[in-house]
Amino acid sequence: MTVRDAIDAGIVSGARVLTTGPGITITGGHFNWFAIEADSDTELRKAARTLVKHRADHIKLFGTGGGLTMTSNPARAQYSVDEFRIVIDEAERGGITVTTHVHGTPGIRNAIAAGIHRLEHCQFFDENGGISFDEDIVRQIVDSGIPVSLGMARRWRTDSSIEEHLTPRQLKQRAIRDERIDVLRRFRDLGVQLIASTDAGMTSTPFDDLPNLMRFLVGSIGMGIPEVIHSVTGRAAAAVRQDDRLGTIQPGKAADLRLVHGDPEADPAALSAVAHVIRAGSPAEVRRGAS
Repeated sequence: MTVRDAIDAGIVSGARVLTTGPGITITGGHFNWFAIEADSDTELRKAARTLVKHRADHIKLFGTGGGLTMTSNPARAQYSVDEFRIVIDEAERGGITVTTHVHGTPGIRNAIAAGIHRLEHCQFFDENGGISFDEDIVRQIVDSGIPVSLGMARRWRTDSSIEEHLTPRQLKQRAIRDERIDVLRRFRDLGVQLIASTDAGMTSTPFDDLPNLMRFLVGSIGMGIPEVIHSVTGRAAAAVRQDDRLGTIQPGKAADLRLVHGDPEADPAALSAVAHVIRAGSPAEVRRGAS
């Protein structure tokens, strides 16, 4: 929250930031070294209220384990439906929303049943290290209008040889790359509101990787350039309830613009060819070589 506030106050220049602060996880759960560990109803309520107190824009709940945390299980839920609901209720009381990291089906199911506002990753991992896609759950996601933010790690979608840098668990997740891509195709075919987002800062994913992900989605799951651009602008703004002021070019909205050299529809590589960045109507400094 400190960086967000410093940028908003003009103390430093930077991108527009919406923050969750530290996430909420179980003791020893995913990302526990940089999260609030909460195991009981009381601890969950306290954690959520603390984040509201410190003016988090949203709350992030770790609903399953993850690949980086060896003491966690990506296939299993970390919280029950009722526990999810406690955090959601407290967030809504404070006027903010809850997103959840979920890989395995039980965590996805619990989050939807509790009334989650957004899902992150959502890959249907099973206990055998594979994927057990559940179309009924996906239809619930669509019917409930829940956006799915992909939070994609570069390490599994890239064709580059990076195996020597991965843990055994990460190697298994990379081995099911084709199945994971198929999940994305089926999401899109069934009408899920997909948001192109990366796992920047973690999982071998640099902060300038978003244009690469956008090109990947065009080439691998058939998204068109207008659709993939909308997924990181208008659709993303709606998902975080900022579409009244961000995400589209309309009178009365903040003029946040990224101008590129070339036509992305003719050549998707143009997505990385940044010419100018405008933030709230004013030119922003562009680090040359950044994508």
